[in-house]
Amino acid sequence: MSTNSRWWFSDLVLVVGVAIFSGSVALTGLDGPLRVVFMLPLVLFLPGYAFISGLFPENGRDDARVFGGDKNEPIYAIGGPERVALAVTVSVAVVPMVAAIANFTPWGIRVLPILIGVIGFTILSALGAFVRRWRVPADKRYSLGLPRLLFNSAGQGSNSLTTILNVGIVISLLLVTSSVGFAVLSQPTGEQFTEFYVEGQNVNSNTSTFYQSSLGDDGITVNVGNHEGEQTQYTIVAVLERVEDGNIAEQTQFDQQQVTVESRQTKQVVLNGDPSISGDNVRVRLLLYKGDSSGNPHHVIRLWLSS
Repeated sequence: MSTNSRWWFSDLVLVVGVAIFSGSVALTGLDGPLRVVFMLPLVLFLPGYAFISGLFPENGRDDARVFGGDKNEPIYAIGGPERVALAVTVSVAVVPMVAAIANFTPWGIRVLPILIGVIGFTILSALGAFVRRWRVPADKRYSLGLPRLLFNSAGQGSNSLTTILNVGIVISLLLVTSSVGFAVLSQPTGEQFTEFYVEGQNVNSNTSTFYQSSLGDDGITVNVGNHEGEQTQYTIVAVLERVEDGNIAEQTQFDQQQVTVESRQTKQVVLNGDPSISGDNVRVRLLLYKGDSSGNPHHVIRLWLSS
């Protein structure tokens, strides 16, 4: 791509677009390798590239600004491999910096404020880079070209040794960033569990008492929260029991329902049936199974019934 191309800002537009797209993908809750693929550029390249583009708006062949008397070394321009290396370095520093700042905000260190901070930094840096490039003469203005990005160093002619070294640098950076990005973004799944609790204001959690006189009409509303990391099918069994002298003297099944809950979702289930057991010392036992109602229940809730 020519350095005086009309599209000298295309790489900045691409950086902003990919950053916004990657942030949007992260907010969808996408997991697994695809999350790494989409998030890796945002974490380890885009913020640094936009920032470095603002610091070095020239094309790396400027002979107007020199170190000492050597006209072949520009002061305010760098080559492609150097841009890649500095972009990765700056990006690795930006993300922890944003997280540290987020820690002092009311939102804390959470995905959303960190994403907003990183994307905001990238957009502001890209705008600054656009202004700086616009102020540079067209023949000295940097514009992205893949061969230049990979092989051309600032102020130096290409030769076979330089090309081999630059290719090695780029491959090494890709390997390092891929490893670090996978370690950072492939977070441990953490503890896997299922929430199971009774809904309603007529439950006394201290005494495990369920205050409801019309059990057959209103039923019992329970919540099933799936934190198992995958879609899970549950079976809920409600059993009425009369307890005398610490032993179960009489019991009957009140209701049984199956429910499928998506990962990270919670569903409400209303259990209804014929309360054939009534009177004193009656409790309802709610059993939650993974899959069908065989084996040992995953969760058990016991509530004494009282009007």
